[in-house]
Amino acid sequence: TFYVFLKNKKQPDFFLKVSRFPGLRFLREEKEKHDKIAFLPGVWKDRIVQPLFYGEQAGHSFLLYSALQHQPLHGVFFRFFLKDKLYSKLTEWLIDVAQNSESSFRMAERNKEALEGVQRCQDLGVLPQFEEMFRKAKDFFGAQLWRKGVFQHRDLFRENILFLKLVPMDYRICDLASCSFEGFPFADLFNLS
Repeated sequence: TFYVFLKNKKQPDFFLKVSRFPGLRFLREEKEKHDKIAFLPGVWKDRIVQPLFYGEQAGHSFLLYSALQHQPLHGVFFRFFLKDKLYSKLTEWLIDVAQNSESSFRMAERNKEALEGVQRCQDLGVLPQFEEMFRKAKDFFGAQLWRKGVFQHRDLFRENILFLKLVPMDYRICDLASCSFEGFPFADLFNLS
């Protein structure tokens, strides 16, 4: 990944992902995933950072993204003032993702396992700050046990969440290199917790 500075030296304007070796397809596949997301219903996809341009040169593929100015998700402010609000919004976003990105892949058994995992977390009192999110996840799974597969980021952690502003809460999700359209709802929530 290369950062491109045009206006000032503190914040990059763009970042460029380039394949290290010629002939590798992972950036083309990432672009194809973005193209597929564009045709899915729901507003959930507005939270995903889309590439501005895809190209190939001398066998190397590259993706150009706008570098959104964002706040880091660490430190005292994040831990005490932002974390619960942001993760609550992310939970709502994940519900919207699950409701609007179904694929034909049947997920009954995996959803049942996920529901059991949520219940175990609640029973053990693991991560009490996530109690509300676990409750929402359990309610969602309980109502939708015969779900199909959904979009799953599969690498959703703090470095892939760009927090833009607090009021109104605004954030974006980046780096879809390992995403899947046959994932199961709320798996990304467990990565966060």
